[in-house]
Amino acid sequence: MDLISNLVGRLSGKGSSNFDVYLEQGRIELEARDFHKAVEYLGKAFKEAEGRRPSKRSLQWAHIYAGKAEYSLRNYSESEKHFDLAIQIDPKFPTAWYSKGCSLMEQKSYEKAFKHFEKAYELNTGFDDALASMGDALFAMGEFERAVEKYRMLLEVKPNSKYAPAQIEKVMERMRQREEDKKNARDKKWMEGILKK
Repeated sequence: MDLISNLVGRLSGKGSSNFDVYLEQGRIELEARDFHKAVEYLGKAFKEAEGRRPSKRSLQWAHIYAGKAEYSLRNYSESEKHFDLAIQIDPKFPTAWYSKGCSLMEQKSYEKAFKHFEKAYELNTGFDDALASMGDALFAMGEFERAVEKYRMLLEVKPNSKYAPAQIEKVMERMRQREEDKKNARDKKWMEGILKK
């Protein structure tokens, strides 16, 4: 018996619809990193949802999974549509904001990504990944001091984090390199000025 038949058998006995089966299969394919199949199954889930009323949370998760699959396939406009729909269903669901932020980071839209991570963290101050991602967005924007601040906040709430100290070290190295580059540029200008005399 294949996986879908097995799922249909297990879920149909529990009053589940085909929507639930396709949603679960889409999630499984997403986790297995078969993004094309995930999109296919989630598309079937959306068709099943058309005449029915799945729970808002289930429909929201379907959009989040579809958005993640689409941005993994670099279909960014499609991913953003799904994340926007997930946000529209429940604007107080931090995972929807965070997921759209991840898609924006992939597109190097760091300022917009930061705002989405910030909203996710505002909605759930225990959302450590949102806090780490705020630091990553700031780091990418060259706002090194603010990035370190976010990573230090992460260390306060998650003292065993290995990610935060590693990122702080990367930021500090980048700051040292930036200072070295400035010094070299000043020295070069000074030398050029002496040679012109």
